[in-house]
Amino acid sequence: MNIEQMRQSPYFSDALWICEKLGLYNLMELHEDYSVHLVQQFYATVVFGTDLASTMVWMTGSTRCTATFHDFANVIFETFHGISTPVGLRMHSASLGENKQKLAPLYDDGVVGASKGLKPLYNLMLRIFRHTTAPSAGNDDALRGGLVNLLYHTHRTFNAGPDAEAAPIDVMDFIFEEMFHAILFKKSPPYAPLVMRLINSQPHDSPNAVPPHLTAHTLVSLQQKGHMGPAPRRRYGNDDEETERERAPFQPEFGGRMPQMSLCLP
Repeated sequence: MNIEQMRQSPYFSDALWICEKLGLYNLMELHEDYSVHLVQQFYATVVFGTDLASTMVWMTGSTRCTATFHDFANVIFETFHGISTPVGLRMHSASLGENKQKLAPLYDDGVVGASKGLKPLYNLMLRIFRHTTAPSAGNDDALRGGLVNLLYHTHRTFNAGPDAEAAPIDVMDFIFEEMFHAILFKKSPPYAPLVMRLINSQPHDSPNAVPPHLTAHTLVSLQQKGHMGPAPRRRYGNDDEETERERAPFQPEFGGRMPQMSLCLP
C-alpha cells in the first residue's frame, strides 16, 4: 500500500492519521513476494508452543524450522513482549466482547455487522484492514471477532480527533489470533507475505523460496468511492475486483495430504 501516494489525496487524510494512531503503517508498507507452496506448508505443519514467547516449529521443504513470535515481530518490524504482555489494545480480548450492535453509529444504512451501508470513512478503513490486519478470502460481507472491535476502536479514535493521544492496537496479538483461528477452523491461511518473510528468516533447503516459484505481492491501490457521501450499497470489494483477484488468484493445495484452500492476503 503506497502511503505517500495516498497522502496526495484529501480523500485518504482521515484514514491515514487514524492508521498512524492505530500503529498500522508497518503492515501497510510491508512488501514480500511469497511461495504459495511454502506458506501452505507452514500452516499445515506449524505447532505453537505454550511458552510466553509462543515458539513456533514448522517444516519448510524438508527442514525443521523454529522461531519465536519475537522473531516474527522483528522481521515484520512490529513489537512483541510476550503472550501475557500487551503492547497495545488487544482487539480479540474477551473483555471487549463481540457485540456488533455497538457498530450502529458507523452506518448510513444496511444491516449492522455487515460491510454494506458503512459510512464512507469506515468503508475505507475496512478495506485498509482487509489488506493489512484482517485479510479475508471468503465472505467479505461478514464482520466478526477482532474486526468488530477494531472498527469500533477506529470510530472512537476518529471521534477523539487527530490531536488526541495515540491508542495503538497490539498488532502481533491480532496476527496470532487470526492465524490460530485459521488453523483451528481450517480457514484460508492469512498473511502470506508476512509468513513468507518469517520463512525466509530461517535457513532451509527448499528451492521454492526463489523465482520463478514466487507469486508477486502486488501493490494495492485503493479506489476512491464517491466523495465521502453516502456509502455505496454494494459489497465493498466490487470496485476493487481486479485488485481482489490479484490478492487471491489461486486455489493451491497444501504440501502433502492437505486440503485445497486459497491464501487470503493483505
